[in-house]
Amino acid sequence: MRLAGLRSPNYDTIMIAFTPEQAGPFLQRLVSAFNASVRNGNFATFVDLFADDAVLEFEGINDYGPFTGHAAIAAKFATDPPDDQIHVIRWKMQGAQIVAEFKWLDIPEAIGGCLIVTPRDERIGHITVAFGGPHCAFR
Repeated sequence: MRLAGLRSPNYDTIMIAFTPEQAGPFLQRLVSAFNASVRNGNFATFVDLFADDAVLEFEGINDYGPFTGHAAIAAKFATDPPDDQIHVIRWKMQGAQIVAEFKWLDIPEAIGGCLIVTPRDERIGHITVAFGGPHCAFR
């Protein structure tokens, strides 16, 4: 297993970049936990995937976030939970990030978005949910 050490732009520490073999299962775990949380209305398991100092941000939605820290992210999902599951269409590694294009499960004809995930220590260090804009690298 090959791991590459990279300096993270968001953290003062050296992070270990995932290989594609590691990124696929990590992304699957993230999406599975998210979808299960949407189905059962309890986002605790999904929020537990975030590092204590993680950042959740949204691109393409004005005046919404970012949410910084585990407590702020948990509060976001408690007060404004998503109501639709996602399906990843394709994904790729882009440097130390996992970029995944998704569609909504209940409305497959709708335009979804992209997840840009920076894993850190098997947890989510930073995630951008992009609805259009420059981070949707597949469009």
